[in-house]
Amino acid sequence: GFGTIYKAIWLKNNENEEYEEDENEDDEDDDDDDDKDEDEEDKDDDDDDDDDDDDDDNDEEDEDKEDDDEEDDDDDKDDEEVILKCHKNLNENLNEFLKEWEYHTNVLSSYDIIDFYGFTKDPNTSKYMVVMYYANK
Repeated sequence: GFGTIYKAIWLKNNENEEYEEDENEDDEDDDDDDDKDEDEEDKDDDDDDDDDDDDDDNDEEDEDKEDDDEEDDDDDKDDEEVILKCHKNLNENLNEFLKEWEYHTNVLSSYDIIDFYGFTKDPNTSKYMVVMYYANK
């Protein structure tokens, strides 16, 4: 059996957002190198006009922050409570455990009794844990 059971939150949207941000950062780096000279020339011309536009920029930033807060609330609704089950000797008997695990997932998933999300590793103990649906009933 399982030794320790933890309750956790499965963050559905965070992983995809981080991946998309990383992809965009790489693209921006390539473009930045090409545009450096042009930006320096434009900077001299824009210095005179910057004072008039400051108030407009602040209003736009406030609206963006409100939109971000609303999106964060929607993301929280998508998150799910899950349980993390830590098998007593999972790290020592991994092959044996995986054979038994395959059997259980085939039997249980056919009846939709338990949803399995996969495995994760406890960063403090380096032990593997099973991520499962948390039925709060």
